[in-house]
Amino acid sequence: MLHWGRIGAGLIFALIGAVELRRWIWIGRTRRRRQARGEEHLRQHPLQYEMADALYGMRLRPGQYGPSFWINQQGFPQQEQVRRRRQNGTLRIVCLGESPTFGIDSVRSFPSFLQKTLERNSPSYEAYEVINAAVPGWSSDQTALRVKRELAGLKPHIVVLYMGFNDFQAYDPLRGPPAQSAFDQHLGPLNWGGPKGMIAPWRTAITLAKCAGRKWVRQRPAPASNYVERNPARLYCFLRKNLQRVAAFFRAANPNVKFIVCTLSAQWPKEGAEEWNVPPEVWWAEEHGLNQRETKGYMDDLNGVLCDFAIAEQAEVVDLDAVFSDLDRQSLFWDMGHLTSRGLEIIAGAIYQHMCHSGLVSGGPDYRYARLTTKYHASRFSPEH
Repeated sequence: MLHWGRIGAGLIFALIGAVELRRWIWIGRTRRRRQARGEEHLRQHPLQYEMADALYGMRLRPGQYGPSFWINQQGFPQQEQVRRRRQNGTLRIVCLGESPTFGIDSVRSFPSFLQKTLERNSPSYEAYEVINAAVPGWSSDQTALRVKRELAGLKPHIVVLYMGFNDFQAYDPLRGPPAQSAFDQHLGPLNWGGPKGMIAPWRTAITLAKCAGRKWVRQRPAPASNYVERNPARLYCFLRKNLQRVAAFFRAANPNVKFIVCTLSAQWPKEGAEEWNVPPEVWWAEEHGLNQRETKGYMDDLNGVLCDFAIAEQAEVVDLDAVFSDLDRQSLFWDMGHLTSRGLEIIAGAIYQHMCHSGLVSGGPDYRYARLTTKYHASRFSPEH
């Protein structure tokens, strides 16, 4: 006598197993693709301190130590190892971003300057631990993935986000909202389910049940149009999603974590200068013949997305674009988005000042920050002076 119930259950489990096997094969192929694309990227843009990686595409090469440049065994650009558990009496801060956050070297970065500023001015804690978790060349996708897999477990008290430069450069605002993220397009799609990026069998079963009887249709891209609606929320939708993931992952590990969101600043010309009519160092601006003022308008749009995210997450906002608007950017940036040592010190000072004003720490004024903002105030470099 046939037991149709057992046969049906067996067929369902066999189908789930086949789907999971196919998923494992797909993820293996995707990781091999990321490894190969990472190696290709590093051949075109060789960096001694980075290596190809099957998960992130590329990452910092652990175990490098020099006079002022270190990458420890955990892949952080600092000499000392990061303890998994927070120490009593220590305020732990994690800084996320790309090469502007990474800094010039392990000593000259705004996370390093922020730690020195806190130690110099604030007696709120016995010690301060500022972790530089930035990786040059990464997009927000890779940062969010690393937060999930490596950084959320550090349970920081405060997370500083100075990120979005590579998303700004990746997405062409005149081609409309992207259908997939830049990371997915170049390195293969991410899978956000499961503890190791895998979707559990029970989720596969639910997916199969939902899709029963549904006709699978491949979506066609929207037809090209000469007019592109200016919609920052849609243009930078992947940046916002990844910021939301970052917040969710950190809050899952530490519900009391605080966030500080920094707006982006760049080496824009002085007001009234002819350089505003020159194309900036952004590929899509050069392709469409946009000048610096038009390009800055799109960065302002991205900063608006960052501020909207901060409001939704009840995060603090440090408006670095406003801080540098009154300063001589030509002296504080050595290219469009990368700052000199003095510029990085000013970022650290602005963040510390906001932390004091918002009550995250208590402390006296940072006289180093006051001297630098006075020294590099734009009025000192105006023609009248």
